[in-house]
Amino acid sequence: MNYKRLLGLLLVGCFLQLAACHRSAADRDVDAEINWLVSQTIYKEITLDRDPQISRTASGVKATWQIKTKLGREEYLGGLRKTLSSEYQILQQTDSELTLRRVLPGDEYYLRITASPVSGEPLTVSVVFTAKPD
Repeated sequence: MNYKRLLGLLLVGCFLQLAACHRSAADRDVDAEINWLVSQTIYKEITLDRDPQISRTASGVKATWQIKTKLGREEYLGGLRKTLSSEYQILQQTDSELTLRRVLPGDEYYLRITASPVSGEPLTVSVVFTAKPD
């Protein structure tokens, strides 16, 4: 009787460990995507104004960061559109905002890039990345 109970506990433990490994792999994939996106949003004379802030919930992962650039709004957003369009689908674009989506097996990634110009100041760009299970 004790052997059956021990075997059951071992099987439950193995299942939980397997689920934890899968979750860790998913977290690593999302973290790698965030790091790649940060590197793509910083080019030429662009500086990271605020490091990525990452929050994880049961419904997904959200990361936000902010950059400053001397580039104009159109030049910066146009460059990002070209760079990211090979991986991301453009959902919406305006003069000051670009919204994109990437669909992967089991996940959807959304990216919203908002450029806020202030006269005489470097362009401030806010980036919001959201990963949601499919």
